[in-house]
This record gives sequence, structure tokens and C-alpha cells, in this order.
Amino acid sequence: MNLFSIIPAPYRVVAVIALIASTYIFGWIRGSDHQLTNQKIIDQNVAVKVLEKKVIQREITERVVTKYVDRIQIVKQKGDTVIKRVPTYITRNDDANCTIPDSFRVLWNQANSGDDGESTGATDEISDNDGSP
Repeated sequence: MNLFSIIPAPYRVVAVIALIASTYIFGWIRGSDHQLTNQKIIDQNVAVKVLEKKVIQREITERVVTKYVDRIQIVKQKGDTVIKRVPTYITRNDDANCTIPDSFRVLWNQANSGDDGESTGATDEISDNDGSP
């Protein structure tokens, strides 16, 4: 007697289909686990490379900041000496002889107030604000 002979034919077909389906699902799960493992390894390698680049960038940034701080100190030292010598270069007579034209004063006040001033219409410098439509 055979094992398959005691199982009726419809159940044998179902058993074979179930065996094929379970084999396929088992292979699918094993393959996906393998691919996930490979992807995790790739992700870890990428993370390591990113961290290495960040360390390199941080070292470069620290070097540039250090050089920049040194330059600021030098500029401040030179600025102090120039400010100390300004009264010797500009006397009170030179300062009193310096006049500012009225046209500059008007333009300066308009620029600070945010006003554009009156625009001219043509080459004869007549204002556009003549009231015509």
C-alpha cells in the first residue's frame, strides 16, 4: 500500500499545491532576508562614509575659523592705532573749511526718509506733478 493511495485524489492535488506554495513562500522569505541583510550592510557603509566626510568638514571649518579669528585681532590692533592718530592728520582748521553743499543735504534727507523726490518729465526738468490727467 502506498501513502498516496489512501488519500483521495482531490486531497492529493490540494496537498501538492500546498507543498509547492509553501516551498515558494519559504524561498521568497529567505531571499528577502538575504536582500535586507545586504541592504543593511550597504547602509552601514554609507553611514560610515558620511561620518568620515563630516569629520573632514568639521576639521576644515575649524581651521578656517581659527585663521579668521587671527585676522580680526590684527585688524582691531591696526584700527586702534589709526583712530589714535586721526586728530594729528585732521586739524580743526581743516574740519572748519569742509563745507557740505545744500544739494547734497537735500538728497541725503530724501534718501533717509525713503522719498524718491519729484521726477522730471522732460529735459527742461519740469515736474510731472502739474495736475494734468
